[in-house]
Amino acid sequence: MFEDRDKNERNAVYLASKNNQIPTLEFLLEHARNTSGQEKERATIDEIDRYGRTALHTAAESGHSEIVRILLERNCSIKIKDDDEYTALMLCCKKNRQNVLEVFIQFLDETCSTKRNKLLILEEREDGANTG
Repeated sequence: MFEDRDKNERNAVYLASKNNQIPTLEFLLEHARNTSGQEKERATIDEIDRYGRTALHTAAESGHSEIVRILLERNCSIKIKDDDEYTALMLCCKKNRQNVLEVFIQFLDETCSTKRNKLLILEEREDGANTG
């Protein structure tokens, strides 16, 4: 089920996120966790399509705030950049998705103890090097 892709290399989690299918997304994530563990679940969430976008990218760009919240709670990466060098947060700002931006802000407030930690999350590259 998790190895199937559409012509743009999008997996089922990506498509559920794109189409705002909350029950489907929750089922897929639970199935991934229950059959293969938390590592498989996170890998499935963070898989990229042929444009370098993840499920979080498509949900943030589309304005699906509940999907974004679910993905963030499941520890998706907020640092992944697509082929155009956009993170999901950048896409939500570009598309003026205020409801999604509020979810990101709440997530950062709950997970980071200081402003510096918030900035490090947003600036740090996937390889762990600081971009600043």
